[in-house]
Amino acid sequence: MTVLLGALPLSLLAPLSSAQAAPSVGIDCVAIYAPAGAKLPGQPQELHLKNYGCGQEADRLNSARAARVMIKMWEHRDYTGASVELKAEGAEARCDGDGYRWSSFPDGWNDWVSSFRTYQSCTYVRLYEHVETSGNCKAFYDDQSYVGDDWNDKASSLRAQSVSRNC
Repeated sequence: MTVLLGALPLSLLAPLSSAQAAPSVGIDCVAIYAPAGAKLPGQPQELHLKNYGCGQEADRLNSARAARVMIKMWEHRDYTGASVELKAEGAEARCDGDGYRWSSFPDGWNDWVSSFRTYQSCTYVRLYEHVETSGNCKAFYDDQSYVGDDWNDKASSLRAQSVSRNC
C-alpha cells in the first residue's frame, strides 16, 4: 500500500543517494584532486579525488589546502547555477602539453555540466561522455559559456592541456 502525502506517493519524497544527488541550486563546490602516481612522459597526469565539499565545506577546503583551480564547471549555461572547482594539489599544478586527466567528476556532477572556465594554461579541454575518458568526445578551446545542445548535461570525465589534441 502506498501512503500519500498531499498528492505525491511517500516513496517519491525519499532523498536521492549521493551518487544521484545534483548539487543544490546556486551552491559552490570544491573538488580537490591529487596526482595518482608518477606522471609518465607523454601522458597526462592522472588525478584522483581526494576531498570534495559544497557550501561551508567548500569554504573549509579552500582555506585548508594548497591546490590550484584548473577547471570550474557550472550546471547551467553562462556560468550560472551550482558550480564546482576542479583543483589539483601541488605547486607544479599547471597544465602543459600532456595536461591532466579527470577520470570522473565528484558526486552529483556526472551528466550535469553546461559551461566551464579554464585556468593554469588548461585552455584545451576534451569532454567525454563516460567515466575514464571513454565514449564520445568533444574538444573545446578556452572558456565555454555553453557546451552546446549536443553536450549539455552529458559529460562524465575530461582531459585538459595547454595544446590542442583531437578526440
